[in-house]
Order: sequence, then C-alpha cells, then structure tokens
Amino acid sequence: GTAVPYTVVGSKTFPVAAGASAPLTIRFAPTARGDYSNVRVVIVNTAEYFSFVTLNGIGTTAGSAYAVASPAGGSTINYGDTNANQPKNRYVVLKNLGDTALTVTSVGVVGSTAFTAPGTYPLVIAANGGEEKVTLTCTPPAVGDYAGVATLSLTGDSAVPTLTYSLTAQGVIAPPAAAGSAWVMYY
Repeated sequence: GTAVPYTVVGSKTFPVAAGASAPLTIRFAPTARGDYSNVRVVIVNTAEYFSFVTLNGIGTTAGSAYAVASPAGGSTINYGDTNANQPKNRYVVLKNLGDTALTVTSVGVVGSTAFTAPGTYPLVIAANGGEEKVTLTCTPPAVGDYAGVATLSLTGDSAVPTLTYSLTAQGVIAPPAAAGSAWVMYY
C-alpha cells in the first residue's frame, strides 16, 4: 500500500500523570500528491483505555494547482426525468487545493444538443481553497432518452488536464397544472 506521510515527532512513549495532559506532535510530510484524509491513529494509555484520532491532509506539489471535483471526473451526471423544453441544471463543483490558480479554459459538450454548458470561460479558481461551480444544462426538445459527454479543460494542474462526464436524461411531458377550485360570486 501507499506509505502514510505522518510521523510522531519526538518520543512515541512518555508518561502522563493522572488528570494531566502532554503534547504529542505529529508531522505531515507527503512525498507524493494525494488525499491522506481519514487516517486513524490509536493513542493508548493502558490496555483498557485508548482513543482514536483522525488525521487529514492533502499532499500537493508546490507551485501547482490541485483540482478536486465533485462529482469526480469520469462520473455520470443523470438528470433523470426532465420536462421537455424546460431547462434543468446540474453542477460540477471544482475546488483548488493548490497554491496557484486553477483555470477552466473551456467546457465542451458532444452528443445530444439537449446538453449545453452556458458559463463564461475561462473561469479562474483561486489558490488555497478557491471554489467555483460549472453549470451543465439539459433542455430536452421532446420526449425521449438523451446522452452526451461534457469535457472540462483545465490549466494549472498538470495531473488533471481534463475532467470528463457522461450526461444522461429522459425527456418527459410536463404534467398538467393541478386543477384548482375557483369561486365566482355574483352580486
């Protein structure tokens, strides 16, 4: 498996008097890019008393953007039942965990013309936690199944030059408005 980039600084064992506390320093020093979150460490006091600590860290490359997408690239974005001639939006949220800007230079959509990417590009995502949404819209022209592919082109993160998503939707007829009660008063 992948080595975990956490180490204890100083002694790994030391006495702590009852009711007292003592500092424990853990260093995060990743040697590779990646998400090193949800690493559980067991801290043992005695055989009967222990606790868990969860460590979270992201290894980045200095002088580089680090794109994190939700949903992840390679996913399918399903619009489900979508009323004909009525737009429905879905979003890709991009976060930049690197120390330089990340740029979405373009968003291309192929396949059905029911799918579009109505944003303005380039879209710059600030370093150190900047976040932006890319909108993908489906407007089916009629009843039926629709499929497409959206590709986001990125600069600033050499490890992730593109993100690709399969797009699916089912065009349906909008249900009629519910009939309501009306009152007519004559005087």
